[in-house]
Amino acid sequence: MSSPANAPSELTATIVSNNDTDNGANDIAGPFGNLAAIQGANNLVMNSAAGVTLPGDTLTVDPNLLPLTTDDGGTTATHPLPTNSAAVDAGSNIDLLGCDQRGYPYHRVAGSAADIGAYEIQELLLFADNFDGSPTCPKGVP
Repeated sequence: MSSPANAPSELTATIVSNNDTDNGANDIAGPFGNLAAIQGANNLVMNSAAGVTLPGDTLTVDPNLLPLTTDDGGTTATHPLPTNSAAVDAGSNIDLLGCDQRGYPYHRVAGSAADIGAYEIQELLLFADNFDGSPTCPKGVP
């Protein structure tokens, strides 16, 4: 992520967690004296440097991400969320996406709200084609 020097960066419904830098275990650190301003909402940032300003609603806990895998559907690897993660139902879907990163038939919102991050824990659906009146996740929508 980068922004012009005079503009803050923006994160929305994003998990930044368990990264290491040369200066320690900060997931986000600013380039100049660790000063950085982040705008947005519904994020989870486990650790940030002292000079980093995060949106007021940012969660600062361990999301308990599961190992990176493609075994949970889709063609790209994701870090699945366990059901006890603070990221569950704490995100937003401002772009009104139908599917999560894995694509069809994995809904972007499958609960009271979107999960933070690219992965959405799915409710049990018997019919992905809306035969049972379940919300649909359009084919071809990321």
